[in-house]
Amino acid sequence: MDFRADRRTRVTESADLPGATVTDLTPVRKVPSVYLACPLTGHADHAQEIKTRVGVVEACIAEFTDTTGFSTEPWHVSAYAPVNHTSPWEDDHRSPEEIFEINLQALTESDGLIVVAHQGSSAGIGQEIEWARCMNIPILYLSIDEPSRQIRGIPHAITFARYTDEADLRLRVQEWLEANRPGIQNGPQRRSNAKLAFLPFTTALSQAWHRSFNKTDTAARVGLRPAAVTSLLDSPARLAVGPFATVLALANELGVPIGRRTDLSLTQARAFVQAADAGGWDDDLAERVLFYALLRASAHDLTSGEAWTELRAQMDGE
Repeated sequence: MDFRADRRTRVTESADLPGATVTDLTPVRKVPSVYLACPLTGHADHAQEIKTRVGVVEACIAEFTDTTGFSTEPWHVSAYAPVNHTSPWEDDHRSPEEIFEINLQALTESDGLIVVAHQGSSAGIGQEIEWARCMNIPILYLSIDEPSRQIRGIPHAITFARYTDEADLRLRVQEWLEANRPGIQNGPQRRSNAKLAFLPFTTALSQAWHRSFNKTDTAARVGLRPAAVTSLLDSPARLAVGPFATVLALANELGVPIGRRTDLSLTQARAFVQAADAGGWDDDLAERVLFYALLRASAHDLTSGEAWTELRAQMDGE
């Protein structure tokens, strides 16, 4: 999958709030995904070796999940590897900002991170590990050498596995997939719940940011650049993993109460997904129904699929 053309968020105009930008409500991908990180910048001399190792891991994921393999039942997992999409070894004429956005988007839609280290690590891998830690997804750190103490000291569910050859590498990936299968398989539901839980808060912040008279001054008062605020508010998934102190400062600056993120309960979120699936709602319809509900949630129970279906009918009647 090429994330250059598969962005999951966009900005739309709200008829209820003229001129206010609203985060896209496109449902998350239902297939679990694993992000494969590896060092890129400064490793051009070892490009083929690195790509070969990442390719082995990709093949392992396909073999151990798409077929019965070592499991009693097959389970499909997709993989995204920056080395195949945003490698600096290819002259793709994309800016550093574009690369950042592409890979951040890919990782926020992933349910596990596998690091294929090579002669130490890299700044990019360090950032990807931190993103994954904030998302609370499992991490497998594969290396021939001993990882640094800084990486080994991260208080998170990281599996460190040293390997000696390709067969050993395959075994480490297989063991990790088997041990983390429940969490990875439940990843799409976890992402959906997080997106829906943070949607009201993200929408409120996006609207307040749009109304801000001087975005440069507003961003500076919380120690950010305007582009950083825009990136943070690009989707509920990004806001959910943003630095809490930064999010809190931005909310205070924009006058948005933190409590807004709980306007849609987990039960309501699950009921929405049930109604959308049962009704065969496409992305645009799901977006309109959900935003309509967020503006009127206090007047409806919305804890069952039937309630959401009735709300959709009410919306069509207006």
